[in-house]
Amino acid sequence: MEPADALSRVREKLDLFSVDPYYRDVWEDLLNFTGGSPRESAALLWNAAPLVIRSDGLQAGNAELLIAAAADHGFRPVVALPFTFTRHVIRETWRYQLNIAHRDRIDVMDLLLQDETGLYVMLERTDPDPALPATVLLNEIKGATPPEKRLPHQLRSLAGPTQLSVVTYIHVSDEPADVIREMGVFFDREDRLRILGSLGRSHDGTEDVRKVCVELQEPGRADFALSAAISRLQDFLGAAPATASARRLTELVSAMKDGSSIDWREVLDLVRQTGIELGRDDAVAIAGHFCQGHLDGEAVIPDSGLDAWRTPAPDEPSAQTR
Repeated sequence: MEPADALSRVREKLDLFSVDPYYRDVWEDLLNFTGGSPRESAALLWNAAPLVIRSDGLQAGNAELLIAAAADHGFRPVVALPFTFTRHVIRETWRYQLNIAHRDRIDVMDLLLQDETGLYVMLERTDPDPALPATVLLNEIKGATPPEKRLPHQLRSLAGPTQLSVVTYIHVSDEPADVIREMGVFFDREDRLRILGSLGRSHDGTEDVRKVCVELQEPGRADFALSAAISRLQDFLGAAPATASARRLTELVSAMKDGSSIDWREVLDLVRQTGIELGRDDAVAIAGHFCQGHLDGEAVIPDSGLDAWRTPAPDEPSAQTR
């Protein structure tokens, strides 16, 4: 298999990534790490699959459970590093997919993730598959973005109970090429080299990773339940001065309880105007329930799943690994 074919089955992805600064940073790190060999660089990532436990995943308190569930499917943790979801990191992580996300959804992602901590857990397959990279296999147990399509055994179902599509708890790189680029988005060179140095050593970092999970997870902090958020908002309103903003907010709360569509931005603006200290998680519950989702169209880079990897790779070489 050519190095490019071991990185991605989406030719457009490799063309775009070849001029992406985050990808180029880590690709150069990889080449330096493997003595300048594209083939060895691609091979090092074949068995590697990062599981990113997002801030909503840590707040659900089931990070340890996710690591154990991944182990049940043949994935061993080797190292875990925390990072911060800045506004920039949020947009760069999903740069090639956000073209079909409504502005509403992006703003709610900011509300949910910005300035919160995520945990990057590098996993390796205990029994490598010569035909399928570890990222593709991990994606098979990840679970869908729409909550109604998540199956009970999948990681997103195990992570938490939310019924909001914007609350997905975890992120998994689609292919080895995405592992390269996203490592550059999340980390500087020192941390990248630490991650790369953990690969291919048959190291079991379960205990160390478990300790990091225990330190960072926040059991019971948030379930993003709309009914609970509305109830708390009503309690705050009961003690708030009877201003025009409070009266309008009371009308919107009644509409939410009745299942009517409302403008979540207006709700949160009125919350601020009324002086109510609504928690961030309750704000996400309201915004996530009433925000718009995706636009019609195709993502800049299409998904590449199991079917694509079961199809023989094209013969055309990629500019990235020439």
